[in-house]
Amino acid sequence: MSWQPPYHSSKFRHVFAKPASRENCYTGLPITHSVHDNAFCAVNPRFIAVVTECAGGGAFLIISIYHRGRVDPQHNRVCGHQARVLDVRWDPFSDLRIASCSEDCTVKVWNIPPQGLRENIARPVKDLRGHTRRVGLIEWHPIAKDILLSSAYDYKRSSLCAHRPCKVVFASDLQLLVTTGASYWNQRQIAVWDSEDLTAPLWEEDLDGESGVLFPFYDPDTHMIFLAGKGDGNTRFFDLSSDKPYLHYLADFRSPLPQRSMAVMPKRGLDVSVCEVFRFYRLVGVKDLLEPLSLIVPRRSEDFQEDLYPPTAANEPALTAAEWVEGHTRVYTPPGSDDEREELWCLRVELQKKDMRISQLEQDITHLHHTHPHKPYSALTKPTALLTHSGWAKHAEEDVYKVWGKEK
Repeated sequence: MSWQPPYHSSKFRHVFAKPASRENCYTGLPITHSVHDNAFCAVNPRFIAVVTECAGGGAFLIISIYHRGRVDPQHNRVCGHQARVLDVRWDPFSDLRIASCSEDCTVKVWNIPPQGLRENIARPVKDLRGHTRRVGLIEWHPIAKDILLSSAYDYKRSSLCAHRPCKVVFASDLQLLVTTGASYWNQRQIAVWDSEDLTAPLWEEDLDGESGVLFPFYDPDTHMIFLAGKGDGNTRFFDLSSDKPYLHYLADFRSPLPQRSMAVMPKRGLDVSVCEVFRFYRLVGVKDLLEPLSLIVPRRSEDFQEDLYPPTAANEPALTAAEWVEGHTRVYTPPGSDDEREELWCLRVELQKKDMRISQLEQDITHLHHTHPHKPYSALTKPTALLTHSGWAKHAEEDVYKVWGKEK
């Protein structure tokens, strides 16, 4: 990249990537062989969805986030499509609802049981038909409930100046578009655009001569841009600003294992105790592997780092579908004083940990039930008490109600 000013003030300048150990990865996944430049996996704080290779249709796996090691080849799947699945997306407001699109020109919405899949699912709750060609992209609305966007292949192509964009992210808080693509000389490029004037990019830069697509990811809370190359193991981290040169290099992660695509964990699923600010899930096709990759900002203090975790998107919609269609909008207003917000955040973090522990216990109970099918269910559930950091020794469900001062 070209020369940049040597000093750029950023609290994330020391960020580093920490891949999960082999025993904490997900192995043995029959990853799809599709050559499309799509996201073939998706993640939320409870489940991971991975598009798989199968004959006679399209399917994807649903794995518990707490599963570790090798995945059973006969693991139950979601298999209602008549052709290859091209994209999957979790509903941002429900960890139990997922959408998928396929080469069969349909978009389907599925409900996942809280304990995961105990059998194959072939009937969706919604079967959306309207496209005449394969559907390659779906995306849920980030703030409005029950709004789903889909895009199909129409064989049209546009070119803006010498930069041929392939992927784009919208930094709405800065009113900027960031695109990745290629130059006329087939150099991989990144460009920054004014969202209100697309006649020419504000800034563009050649990155390298690799041929794989660059997937951009944007974190509006930290104003960080991440570039992950398909077919290589490199991931670059940048700080995005509204002033030139717009992008400031921070660090990168290099791996000998090439990635097919990457999924991003929502902020409510991160581990704030280790100052984790972002987490990828790298889909490595050559090893049938899904590898978690945590981005951590090193801090000496073990206290909660408020500057790293500003108010973020919750799993509650700000608008209904009808309100969004009518043109309504909502502006976020932080509740109460700084002390009240900090206390509310700590309660949410504590509740999140307990929810994750409850989900893990549910998975353990299900596993015990399958391992010992002749034992009554009540005998398997009696010892499910947990000891939290606050010293409580209560059943997991009662513990969650105690956080909010409510009685069950």
